Amino acid sequence: MNSQDRRKEDLGQRERALHEREAAIRLRELEAELSQSNASAANRDRRSSVGQLQLRTLVQIAKVVGVVAIAGLVLSLVIRVGMFVVTLAVLGGIGWIVYKLFFEPDRPK
Repeated sequence: MNSQDRRKEDLGQRERALHEREAAIRLRELEAELSQSNASAANRDRRSSVGQLQLRTLVQIAKVVGVVAIAGLVLSLVIRVGMFVVTLAVLGGIGWIVYKLFFEPDRPK
């Protein structure tokens, strides 16, 4: 009976050692999965942050181009309106001079 007890005890020790090794292996596998998922998440974050930076830069460039284009349109409109007003003033002045020279009745003083 002594040999059977030793056998059972030896078998129990082997089972415990086997379970410990299996647990250690599973723990390493889980750690490896976690580190891979963290690394891939970090890569995704890095890629998305680079993409966001490029997007922000493009938006800023678009804003500047938009402001310059609007300023150009406003300046063009102001110049056209100014030229129209100046043209009216010149034509009015010429018309007034023509009226004074040719159409105003001569009044004796």
